[in-house]
Amino acid sequence: MEFAIFRAAAGSPLGPWEKVKAFSKAELGEATGSRVVSIEGGGLLRRGSRWELYVSTEKAQPYPEEFAEFQKPGTGVWSIDVLAADSVGALEAASAEPVIPPGAPHALHAKDPVPFLLTDSAPR
Repeated sequence: MEFAIFRAAAGSPLGPWEKVKAFSKAELGEATGSRVVSIEGGGLLRRGSRWELYVSTEKAQPYPEEFAEFQKPGTGVWSIDVLAADSVGALEAASAEPVIPPGAPHALHAKDPVPFLLTDSAPR
């Protein structure tokens, strides 16, 4: 299983499509220091000249002690990491940084990020 980013040729939403970048569970796990059990939602954001990829992964980690009895066997904890680069093709798993780290009791199972920029659109 992998997380992949595709681009449509000539900007057509109907394709044809080409894979621009892909990340395996092993690559994302190595970058974050935790074995990745599953990869789910992600979101790509352009911030100025930089690209940021927010991706949710289920990491093979135990629940915090106070919630340990609720964890199903074989499951992990969902979290969100961000990868950043000057282009989508230059994104590397090794650049992954936690946005919502796994195991924080107030944010167990954070996943499926939808990144966006807020702007001050109030009339002046």
